[in-house]
Amino acid sequence: MNDVILKKDGIISYNEDIVDVGKSFLKYLQYTIKLEEGYTLRSFFEMLVRYSNFYDLKPNFFPFTVEFLNSPKDGCISDYINYLIVDMTINIFRDEHDYEHYYNLYGNDNKNYIPIDLIPLSDMLDIPLKIGLTYIDGIKYGNLEISLHDFVMEIMYELGFFETPEKRENCRTIGDYNLNE
Repeated sequence: MNDVILKKDGIISYNEDIVDVGKSFLKYLQYTIKLEEGYTLRSFFEMLVRYSNFYDLKPNFFPFTVEFLNSPKDGCISDYINYLIVDMTINIFRDEHDYEHYYNLYGNDNKNYIPIDLIPLSDMLDIPLKIGLTYIDGIKYGNLEISLHDFVMEIMYELGFFETPEKRENCRTIGDYNLNE
């Protein structure tokens, strides 16, 4: 069985063995992952720091890791998000051969999905991160099975949507200004 477990301290475990930092990640990227209880966004960044090969997937994501390294070491939570969740949506158009699928990373307050694209990283690092469900045409289908590659890329995509932490902060500031008018 090919179990890749992402540990809350940033370590990757494969079939109960710790993955060596120097090994190539290509063979692990295809495997389905499970998250250790207590896994957070901080755990994700600690994994990126420990296994720097992940930056080969999206080299321009490194400035977000610098932001993480400059953040407080604990207490980085939001008052309005209870956990972060990765899920998948599948939309079928005409038949099973004509469809699209995409992953989502959201905050959740136990009732609602909350977009995180403009929430400061320092407000999310210590929030629990979960793997959610698969939705087909808006209907819950089952628990999501996600590969290490897709998990890492979805988080990098969502957090890095505005390209740099500075651009993200600028968009957030403009959004705050528009909401307060």
